[in-house]
Amino acid sequence: MQTCHRSLNVLLCSALLLASWGLAAADAMPSDALPANAMPGRSECPLSAFLPSRTKQPSELRADLERLRTLTQACEERYDFYAQLGALLLELQRFQEAVVALEKALLINPELAGAQLDYAQALAALGRSGEAIDLLNQVANRPDIEESLKVWLRGEIELAAQRQSSFLAQRESAPNAEAAPPSLMMGARRAVELSGALQSGIGRESNLKGSSHVRELTLFLVNGPVLVPLNESQYPVAGLTQRSLVALQANARVGVSELQLGGVVQTRRALNEPIPSQQFSRLEVQFAYPIRSHRVYFGVSQQDLEQGSLYAAKEQKYAITYLFDKHRSGCQPQLGLARAELSYPLTPVMDGIHSVLRAEASCSLLGELRLGTSFGFDDPKRQERPGGSRRSGDLYIRHLAPIQATPSQESVKAITWLRAARSLERSIFSELLIQSPADTRRLDAGFGVSWPFRKHWELNAEFESNSQQSTNPLLNLKNRSVYLVLRWQFASR
Repeated sequence: MQTCHRSLNVLLCSALLLASWGLAAADAMPSDALPANAMPGRSECPLSAFLPSRTKQPSELRADLERLRTLTQACEERYDFYAQLGALLLELQRFQEAVVALEKALLINPELAGAQLDYAQALAALGRSGEAIDLLNQVANRPDIEESLKVWLRGEIELAAQRQSSFLAQRESAPNAEAAPPSLMMGARRAVELSGALQSGIGRESNLKGSSHVRELTLFLVNGPVLVPLNESQYPVAGLTQRSLVALQANARVGVSELQLGGVVQTRRALNEPIPSQQFSRLEVQFAYPIRSHRVYFGVSQQDLEQGSLYAAKEQKYAITYLFDKHRSGCQPQLGLARAELSYPLTPVMDGIHSVLRAEASCSLLGELRLGTSFGFDDPKRQERPGGSRRSGDLYIRHLAPIQATPSQESVKAITWLRAARSLERSIFSELLIQSPADTRRLDAGFGVSWPFRKHWELNAEFESNSQQSTNPLLNLKNRSVYLVLRWQFASR
């Protein structure tokens, strides 16, 4: 392995090249350094013909190849001969011939680490990435490989496996699309990978102001309960809306780690009602580091939601997430812990600190199935906050499934989601409105269809229902929304 083939991850190549001289030297050890019975035919085959040499030009490599060809009969039982022959063929991008030569080397001596790495490269170049990843796993588990190289290999193997799974999913959803199989270890082919999306849609919502759907309140006065009707200006307002979104994400490799920076800006404005526009923004920085075959993520995010004089909220969150190995059932679990500072500029007394423990799993089941649950505590920053401390929990499920329309078309995808949540307050929100701490339950459900009608372009139809019931009448909310969205997306991979 004189130089790294272009199908390899450049970062991995750097590490492999540092180790390749030692590995290749062991693979191609001259026969006079071994016992006489270890090298059949040593009297006919050159003693030191197969040591690794400096990087050469293609013409020099071809000359070396011709020289080795003349020794085939004399050295047919020498594993170091076939290891060097396979390495030369790999350098010359003659992958099928390289596979044959390296297979012979490994049949004679299965313990050649350098030949195993070359063999993995050749398999990947022929589109046999699954076999290549399995082979690299074997190399990474060898006791004679340096620990730093093991860690590097395991991180790259995980990324390569993810890309292979992504490619297979893409091929299943678009069987006639022209897509080349991913080259093994291609993560650092670009120093930075960019992806993003622009979308705009027209829809209708039944509660544009997020108003309570109750028409009257019961006030508990000293003389007894009194029914007070609400002003019509407080009723929910339905209407047509226009919604736009811009999203951008950058991924950068830093050694075996990965740095992610992402941002989203979304606006929603009413088309026929004098209601303030709603604006949402989110900025997140995330750092991922491999721990053996697992992965740990550290994240910091800031998000803001405001709607004129109706509502405003800000959240600054710190999170750590641990991603486990994929289970043989096809599910990959993860566990996360987050702490967020919540502030409400229009009602500062409601500010709090929210801590949450979340468990999730992503499974391959007729598409992609994601399950999750969380438990959290929201402690007030001010003792006088109505309702005091809160504890909450939720359970959600999300399923994305391809729907094959016709063999000649891109696959239409259907997505379904369901989320149930519950929040319990420790103290009474207001003795005028409620006689016990509030118990709030929320149910969100939705369905969507996505049609990728051209490269980078999708047409989405979405329907969502939100319902919140609480013993605090001010928190009883309902909303129904339906949208038709045009989406453009790109990825520099």
